[in-house]
Amino acid sequence: MNTKGKILEKSLELFNHQGVHNVGVRDIARALEISPGNMSYHFPKKEDVILALMEKMSEGNNICFDAYALNEPSLQSFIALYEGLFTNQYAYRGLLIGNTEFEEVLRKRYAYTKTYEKRVTQLNNILIGLRSKGVLQLSEPDQEMFLSFLAFLGRSWIHESFIYQQDTSAKEIIQHYIKLLKWQLSLIATEKGKLQLAQLA
Repeated sequence: MNTKGKILEKSLELFNHQGVHNVGVRDIARALEISPGNMSYHFPKKEDVILALMEKMSEGNNICFDAYALNEPSLQSFIALYEGLFTNQYAYRGLLIGNTEFEEVLRKRYAYTKTYEKRVTQLNNILIGLRSKGVLQLSEPDQEMFLSFLAFLGRSWIHESFIYQQDTSAKEIIQHYIKLLKWQLSLIATEKGKLQLAQLA
């Protein structure tokens, strides 16, 4: 792995354990046993590190959506999509937990609105596909509400998990929120969809 990759890997490790706001560029350099000058050669500011990690996290989310698109629409593949998304987000949890620096980078340097709109469109199309396969029964207003639920779940699950489940493994945490998603899906699933959910149990 090259120096830039090592910096990102170590930065993420430190962010995940201490929080972004508690880790400075010098802390990262010290942990890697490199000079602050060498660190700033690759990433002039801490926000450059945050931005690079955000892009890597986004790439991981894209991989999850691309994998979903390769399968026939089903509630099993929808749950697999969310297991992948949650696993990816958990890996970058240090960026996502109550972090004003992360939010600042989102506002100033990252096209978050564009990314958010892309994700909503992708999820809306996925729900349309699941409806056309006869596994979900949703009116258009219900679909808008379910999209809002997915957006809320996607933004809040990791925060809640860190407040209430600090001594729980990543796998158990993710499965808790997947169970919540399955329950929500069961409320809008057709009989065919309920059979697919039962196969996941």
